[in-house]
Amino acid sequence: MTIDQIIAILGIVIGSIVGLVSLIFREKDRASLQHCNILLEQSQKEVKDCKKELENQKRIYENQIMQLKSKNAELAEIEKKYQYAREQLNRSHVVQKFVQPVLLIGPRDVGKTSLMRQWHAPWETIKIERTLDGEYRDTEVPFYKFFLAEKRPHFAMEEVYTKVESQLILKVWDFPGETDAQEKIIEVAKEETEALQKISRRKDLGVVFICMFDAEEAYKGISGRTSQYYTGTLFSELRRLIGYTEICLERLILVFNKIDKLREHLPGKSEEELLDSCLKGFEGCIKMFKGICNPDQICEVLTVLDDKQRLKIQGTSVVKAETARGFVRKMASEEEIARLLPDQSSSKAARML
Repeated sequence: MTIDQIIAILGIVIGSIVGLVSLIFREKDRASLQHCNILLEQSQKEVKDCKKELENQKRIYENQIMQLKSKNAELAEIEKKYQYAREQLNRSHVVQKFVQPVLLIGPRDVGKTSLMRQWHAPWETIKIERTLDGEYRDTEVPFYKFFLAEKRPHFAMEEVYTKVESQLILKVWDFPGETDAQEKIIEVAKEETEALQKISRRKDLGVVFICMFDAEEAYKGISGRTSQYYTGTLFSELRRLIGYTEICLERLILVFNKIDKLREHLPGKSEEELLDSCLKGFEGCIKMFKGICNPDQICEVLTVLDDKQRLKIQGTSVVKAETARGFVRKMASEEEIARLLPDQSSSKAARML
């Protein structure tokens, strides 16, 4: 074989090898390209999914923003109402009530219901009738109100401090004049004492008794019903319960009503002389009060409580002032005490006990 033939064969062999190598590399590049295309497609899908998720999140955030804006508008409206409420509460005040229990006692036709009517005039529109057998009732009579020096948290909004108006209310009990009602008087006195001391947390507060008399009997003689009423078991039982502190007596007021009738029998007599006549005439009844309270807690007042003769009415404001005296002394200033509680009553009965 010649050299030319050998060279020709080598050329063929080398060409075949080069072609084979080139073919191998082309197939490898094709496989790599296909793999890259697959990765690209996957990446594009992931980007598309991510974009879709972002769009969903965007819609969610936009909805949340709209809800927050709506909520913010609601809160702004609430804040506006809240501020209005604060302003109104700052202008207003709360009321704190103090109740002084008062028991009207005495036989029939001495003026208990008439006294209650006078205390209610002119603001009371309910017609107050006299008590019937076995009937008793209570009613509230306003007496005094004042503002405390310091403001306190309002019960409706504790962060708002507002003025406090304290009111003294007389809770007046009217009982029938029969001796059968005296058991109920004792019961009410015990209940009111317990309620008063529980609410006030003070042991020096108690009920007020207003004992009423027909002043004309000081001249004509003490009637059987008056004697029977005041010498019955009421005051002995009161004395016992007061001794055991089951009843606390704040004040004992003796009211001699119908003093105009007594004046007709004793013309020319002064008020003091008429009072002396009443004290002497009812001495036996008054002595039943011994041991019920201290002498400085007793006073007496002359009254005229005839609803049909309003121009003759006297003493109602004095009785009311004496009824509230103990409570006002504990709450008011000296100036207010002097204004509200003028010394118009007397305390001569205390010397008889």
